[in-house]
Amino acid sequence: MEDWRDLAGTVPGTLMLVADGATGLLETVRTAHRKLAACARVLRILEMGGAINAADLQEAPSARASLDDARRELARLLELHGRARRAFDLYDVLLGLGDEPRWRRWERHSGETSRHARHALRGLRSATSHLLAGRNALLVARSFPHLSADWTAWVSAAQNLLRLAMWASAMAIFATRQMLGAVKVELEDAWMVFFLLDRYP
Repeated sequence: MEDWRDLAGTVPGTLMLVADGATGLLETVRTAHRKLAACARVLRILEMGGAINAADLQEAPSARASLDDARRELARLLELHGRARRAFDLYDVLLGLGDEPRWRRWERHSGETSRHARHALRGLRSATSHLLAGRNALLVARSFPHLSADWTAWVSAAQNLLRLAMWASAMAIFATRQMLGAVKVELEDAWMVFFLLDRYP
């Protein structure tokens, strides 16, 4: 039984790691969003016939790298969170905590953390897909004479795809913020459940 208690004792610490990681993740997603906005500005200049420089062209790969970093970090946090949840679930199987209000509260908030994390992940994937599709539209535009009707149509399509990428990254920011709030509440609940376990032999 002591081994089970030790396992349960790792849950609050693991959730603290998830909360800390989510704080950093939020900044990474915001950075990706800013880079997508910079890409959109470059496309607007291009669409209006303006000139761009080599540095402007680096925004898209930089945005992609930030989105990839955020997606990898979120996958890591989901794995950590899943481990914490499984540890407490094992305790529930052993002790039958299902009717305990503090357990149900923790379970509800744990589910909210997971749900918000999955929404954030979906937003990051969508932002990446739209960014890549926008890049492909720009590559097609390059095959037409500059400022021709076809060129303009493809640049406009790229701009629309980039707007969708920005929308998806904004949704990822919102979901990450929600995830961070949920895991903080879940952490408080986890401590309450852990102290509750002292009542069991």
